[in-house]
Amino acid sequence: MRGKWELDDPVLVGKEFVQKELIKSCHVDSGYRGRDVVVAIVKRRYHWLTIWTNVVKNILSCPVC
Repeated sequence: MRGKWELDDPVLVGKEFVQKELIKSCHVDSGYRGRDVVVAIVKRRYHWLTIWTNVVKNILSCPVC
C-alpha cells in the first residue's frame, strides 16, 4: 500500500499542456531538484511516452534554475 495521495498505477496523461504543468509542479515541489529526481517523481505518478524529453526541456527552461 502506498501513501494516502499516491496511486497504485501511473495516470496516463495525453495533453501536452497538462504534461508541462505536471512537470513544473513536480520540479517545484521537489525543491528544484535535477532531471533524474524529477523524472523519477513524474514516472511514479504519471505516464506518457516522452517523459524524459519533456522533463529535460522543462528543466532547461526553468527561470529559477
